[in-house]
Order: sequence, then structure tokens, then C-alpha cells
Amino acid sequence: MTADLQDVYLCPGDTAVWTINTDYTDFWFWNSDASSDTTHLITSPIIEGFQVIDNQGCDHYFRTRFLIPEWGDQMQTDYDTLLLCAGTTADFYGREVSSDTTMCELLTASTSDCGYELCRTFRFEYADTYALEADICQGESYSWFEQDLTTAGVYEYILDGTQEQCDTLYTLTLNVSPPPTVTQAASICEGESYAWFGQQLTAPDTYEYLASTANDCDTLYLLDLAVEPIYSTEVEVEIFSDENYTIGDSVFTLAGTYTVPLNTVAGCDSIIHLTLDIISSTATASTVECNLANAWPRGLRPWQWQCAKPVLLQRWTMYDSQGRRVQHASPQQLGQTFTLLPSTAQQQLAAGVYFYELYFLENGTHQRVSGKVIVW
Repeated sequence: MTADLQDVYLCPGDTAVWTINTDYTDFWFWNSDASSDTTHLITSPIIEGFQVIDNQGCDHYFRTRFLIPEWGDQMQTDYDTLLLCAGTTADFYGREVSSDTTMCELLTASTSDCGYELCRTFRFEYADTYALEADICQGESYSWFEQDLTTAGVYEYILDGTQEQCDTLYTLTLNVSPPPTVTQAASICEGESYAWFGQQLTAPDTYEYLASTANDCDTLYLLDLAVEPIYSTEVEVEIFSDENYTIGDSVFTLAGTYTVPLNTVAGCDSIIHLTLDIISSTATASTVECNLANAWPRGLRPWQWQCAKPVLLQRWTMYDSQGRRVQHASPQQLGQTFTLLPSTAQQQLAAGVYFYELYFLENGTHQRVSGKVIVW
């Protein structure tokens, strides 16, 4: 007997296994290769058959047509796109979808038991989208869809659509400009004025001015104004005939009264009124033995200068380590012991290193003694 032809579909990647039941057969062979194997493997389209004689001596013949689906030997993938209104939800084979995405599902073909893949792209869209941008100043508000906005940020408003039309999305980018603060600094000399926003400022202070800018927002200006002083200083100096005295770039060698203009570090004028006296003759060293301690304790006792015989002390001057004069006297005193600084005056000096000059008259000759002391 001969069996009817049957169709069997091979899905992509499948292998069909056809096995002969040897319990009921004595002899058999495959139609495609005349082999007597009990099992035949089919992986590609073919009409396969085999002939068999059962254990009753009867002949049998079987045929099967193995087919590949109409899309060939590769997995079929279908793609489509579904447009939906933003804010809605779709179902894709039991899965909810509410945002733009692509999903795939393995399905069964209608012509066989083989599967194919369906990939669907979901797009959720508004009927229209409008993007706006606005600027306001700090302290102001912006009216938008019945809202009064005061804070910078990105705002969204969805206007409901109809059954035939999707919703409309409005997006607002709101910029809030705070009043910027501009800090300035300036300095003038005493007696000058500084022009600032229509004002003539003459006093040191911090000034404020609120100005309107081009975008109608206020700007706060802060000015720190410094007023540098103009100095007028009286200086009296005595030098010997072989010396000179310098102020700034000016060098003086002749007795007289001078006015010397200088500039301070701030660029302002400083006037030095100099009175210069010349001592006609000077000896480089004294023949008189005098003693002045090189370390002076403050407040313990008066600071004294002692000589072995009487001399005429004309003047003495004391300078700090920066060259500034801190003590000066012209006693025109004749004696052997001279009190240079009493205990109360010593307390005004800070501890440190100082320099001194003493001028005296000995046997009609002017003498000068200079040195360094440590005050503690």
C-alpha cells in the first residue's frame, strides 16, 4: 500500500527526525539514499519517503513533503509604527505602553506552526507643541495660563484636545534676572571730588545707587570711596658744614627754609616745610670721655649721658629703625651729666633698636657722637 503525500513545515532552524519502528518491520530503505538507517534527519525542503516490508510480509510506501514557509529560511520580522495621542496608554500583547518606544513580539504564522517577529514603534504625540521663552526681573511675576510665575524654570501646560484631536503642549522657559550688584572702588585726594551718577562725592564712605538697565531690571551699584590725606609736615634739621640733607629727590647743603612737594603712595601731594641750620665746624671725635649705655631699660631710671668734664650739650636726636625721628631736644646745657629721657617719656617708646645723635661744644669745637641702643 502507498500512503498519501503529507506536508510538514520546517521552521527556520528546525530539524525533523523520522524514525522507523523496527518492532513491526523486517526490511526497509529510504527513498532519498537507499540506506537502511532507522533514523533520518531532515533540515531542508525535500520530498522524503521510504519503503518497508512489515513482519507480515506486506509492502508499504510512505511519502512526506517537508516545506519552508513562504518567507524563506530566515526568521520573518515585520515592522510597523503606531501614532497615538500623548497621555494615552496602548496595549501590546499584554504589555502597557505610554511613552515612545519600540517593542517586539514572537507570533505564529497563519500558514504553518512557525513563528515570526512583529516589531512595533509607538509614538505618542501632541496635536501641536509651542515653545516660549520670557524674561522678568526679580520681584516681578509672569502670567501664564492663569498662573503667576515668579521663579525661573521650565514650565509645561497641556491644553486638552477633542475626540478628533490630541492635546496641545505649551512649554515656557522663564528667566528671572536678579538685580545685579556692581561693586566699585575709587580714591581721591583730600580736597578733590569724585563724580558718580551726577553726584560730586568728597567724603570717604560706601555709596549706593539703584539704576535701571536696558532690559528694565534694576542694577545696584556700590562705591567704596577712599579719601587720601594731604600731608603738611614741619621739619627742623641741623647738619654740619660737610654734610647734606635729602628729601625725596632734593638734596640740601645750605641753611635756609624750603618747601618740598612730594607724592604719597596714593598719589596725593605731601608738603615738607624744611628749616635747615648749618653747624660750621665739626670734629670727628670727642676728646672728652663720655659714657652712654648701649642698652636702656624702660622706666627703671632716667637715661643719662655722663662725661668726665663739663661740655655744652647743644642738641640730641633719636630715630627708630625706619629712620623716623622719635625724640628731639636742644637743651643748650653746660654740664657733665645730662638726662636724655625721664622715666615717664621712656614709656612712650616701644621695645626695639634705636639710633641717636648728640651734638656738643668742647673747647669751642662742635662735636658729634652717634650710636645704636637697644630699648627693652
